[in-house]
Amino acid sequence: MQRERGAAAVLIVLVLSSGVLLGIGALVVDVGNMYVERETLQSAADAAGQAVAASCTAGGCTTASGVAAQWTKARDYATRTRNVHGGVYTEVTAICGSWDALPVCPTPTARLGSCLSAPAAGDEYLEVRVRTQNAANTSVLPPTFAGAVLGGGFQGASVTACARYTARSVKSVPALWALATTGNNVIKLNGANTIVNGLVHSNADVYVPGNGDVLQPGTEYVTTITVKGNSGASVPNPVKVSPGPAPWSVNVADYRPGGAKALAAGSSYTAISLASCGGSASGTWTVDASAVPTGIVYVPCGIKVKNSGNVNATIVAEGPIGVFGTGGVYNPASPGAVALVSNSTATEAVDISGGANITINGGIQALNGGVTLETTGDSYKCGVIAQTILVNSNGGTINADGSCYGTVTKMRLTG
Repeated sequence: MQRERGAAAVLIVLVLSSGVLLGIGALVVDVGNMYVERETLQSAADAAGQAVAASCTAGGCTTASGVAAQWTKARDYATRTRNVHGGVYTEVTAICGSWDALPVCPTPTARLGSCLSAPAAGDEYLEVRVRTQNAANTSVLPPTFAGAVLGGGFQGASVTACARYTARSVKSVPALWALATTGNNVIKLNGANTIVNGLVHSNADVYVPGNGDVLQPGTEYVTTITVKGNSGASVPNPVKVSPGPAPWSVNVADYRPGGAKALAAGSSYTAISLASCGGSASGTWTVDASAVPTGIVYVPCGIKVKNSGNVNATIVAEGPIGVFGTGGVYNPASPGAVALVSNSTATEAVDISGGANITINGGIQALNGGVTLETTGDSYKCGVIAQTILVNSNGGTINADGSCYGTVTKMRLTG
């Protein structure tokens, strides 16, 4: 009799404890599901945030319509991280921040998570916030077992995630900036061992077939970028962007007789006569480097500078500019200013070739035509802006730094 009572007591305890254990087990399963869901959502937020940050860095968040387009991008990337099951999917709840035209991030609520901590002072930032969404149009992740075991005591939980990306404004002088929006080889580096230190931007493609050519620290392209050079050719972290206008330029009209720059230069201004061009604007003034006047020199036709020597002038020509010689040094009228400006529409509006070790200590501009650089060991301090740019030089350097004329502000991701 005593044994039967003991057995009954054990049975009662087992029955009661099995219910508790079953409830705990159900909660464990559902809590595990919540953690899995949280990881899925974080992956979605990270993927969407990275895509939106890349777009904002390229200028895609400067307008209301651009911001609206980011929602489509974010939803696309967020949904790639999960297979919809049981009607549960990822909902993007906010794209916000201090970056360009993004709206200010809303204050987080109990059902809408935010990123931990605050962004660093001075950084622009964006946040992409996501949460669980299900077929019932609620943000609650429904329970798998706990609701059945516990009745109405557990209806599920809201799961959220957030990703933040920050960027900092960086001012730089473009080393190469090509304006043409159509055609192939708009920027082409065909030589060998040319080092470009400064921003490279093409409104179309960038083609690097040369060996050992290095473009640093950043390269922007609109259509395609192709790097075929072997033996150390390097174009790190190229970024696809939208077309952009010249970040700086000078107006040729200001350098014509009576123009603002011409008047400001006073006695340091020289206008070459049309007679020196053979009497025609389509002609060419051929001059030895040592005979080029100092200051600002306006040429109403094309100009061909021969032989070596120092040229201490800003040359502004209506026609093509040709620089031929060895060891020539060209210093603009003021340090870091533009050195060569051509108004020509020719493919070689500026052509620097036929020699070696030429140094141009100022910017080169051909807004309507192309620029060709094809000497050996040459050095260009303040970059090139033109419709198209062909670099055939070997062992040359193209530098751009804060001492040069004109800077462009770019956003660089910092985290």
